[in-house]
Amino acid sequence: MEEGRPTEDMYAMELEAATFTASVQSDRLATKEHISSRLHDADFAVIDSRTFQEYNGWTLYGEPRNGHIPGAVNISYESFFNPDSTILGYEELKSLLEGNGITTDKEVTSNCTVGIRSGFVYFALRLMGYSRCSNYDGSIIDWGADAALSMDKMENYQSLVYPAWVAALISGDNPPTYQDKGYVIVETSWTPEYTTDPTDYSIGHIPGAIFMDTYDIENGPSREPMYDSAHDSNVKPIPDLQNLLGGIGISADKTVVVYGNDIMSCGRVAWALLYAGVNDVRVLNGGYDAWIKYGGGTEGTVNTLPAVEFGETEGRPDLFATMEQVKSVVEGSSTGITITDDRSWDEYIGASNSYYGYFDEKGRIPQAKWIGDWTELVGSDINTVQSMGIVKKNWAAAGFSPDKKMYFYCGTGWRSGLYTYYAYLLGWPAANYGGGWYEWSTNPDNPRETGEPK
Repeated sequence: MEEGRPTEDMYAMELEAATFTASVQSDRLATKEHISSRLHDADFAVIDSRTFQEYNGWTLYGEPRNGHIPGAVNISYESFFNPDSTILGYEELKSLLEGNGITTDKEVTSNCTVGIRSGFVYFALRLMGYSRCSNYDGSIIDWGADAALSMDKMENYQSLVYPAWVAALISGDNPPTYQDKGYVIVETSWTPEYTTDPTDYSIGHIPGAIFMDTYDIENGPSREPMYDSAHDSNVKPIPDLQNLLGGIGISADKTVVVYGNDIMSCGRVAWALLYAGVNDVRVLNGGYDAWIKYGGGTEGTVNTLPAVEFGETEGRPDLFATMEQVKSVVEGSSTGITITDDRSWDEYIGASNSYYGYFDEKGRIPQAKWIGDWTELVGSDINTVQSMGIVKKNWAAAGFSPDKKMYFYCGTGWRSGLYTYYAYLLGWPAANYGGGWYEWSTNPDNPRETGEPK
């Protein structure tokens, strides 16, 4: 129509009856029996073409069970499209597929809920030259109905929400897993104290949301450096966090939804809320951009809530690791714990101290294992988290497992806050060493290592 091509009345065309001669290609239709027999083979892959929320554990279409086929790679069917709904070009599709381990030497099947979205993915695979590809038409409805077949999911999938869930919350529809004890929506970001520019929050935010500066949860006497001699971590102690939260209208029993303009800040704040004792902490995956794409309304009103009593709770001290606890692991007096460095590789080996302008100590905590730069937890953009399938695969390849508690640390507890929150989503035991490399390295009694591990 855009090119001015001719058209005709659809009812004006009549075709003569013909005989259809079929040659059934049964290998194009995957079955649960075939998939379960091939799941652990290196030359076999499953693409779960549903949305991240379905893959993680949300049931949106009456599925008999939640989660996904173990080992399936989550590549949403929407990822195959340009903004104008045309299909990505060859090089972009090649990068999308191969970046997720889907190579032409593998047999690949796709699934969704009932084979519709995965049927499109099968078509894209055919276009890309995958000679051994199929559509699991029964998909999760079929797989989930068979109790003998295992499924994987985020243990705390409900803590990573999506725009439609938030919209239902705002409208009073009581969305699934909501505890119906009241909610607070928090937009968070770092606001430099020296700027006079309008904040993203003042320009527009989710209706009813309040604003929390990421430094509100910090200890330091000034915004940078974030430490003073009275504290061993740049995050406030639990009682101080509880006082802060109660003062802005957050109590322990409320549902708190956190969103912002980068997932690291959201993860850091969400971890601090759990640490303080908030029972139900959620992060809006995709943040404000996902909300706008969804078509959610916005407002520019500066919202505040009346102060409340936070509630009697000791918080979650298990989510925080002290320097003494880390030292006990280094000295061998604590077992079943892995010290986990989530800084950049150059920081880990002592070649750099990244972006910290207020101390220049280099190296790592002895026995610490490198898990990867924090950007490995970032998904398609800075506002989203990476797929749990990719993260679990990367963590397992690096030697980590859920049978050992992980003490995450970075420079000052920000990156490790996101890692700790992600571990919480997965259900892996973890704590954030809030003092981080700053506290450890500036204590002259603490040992350190440099260079590549032997």
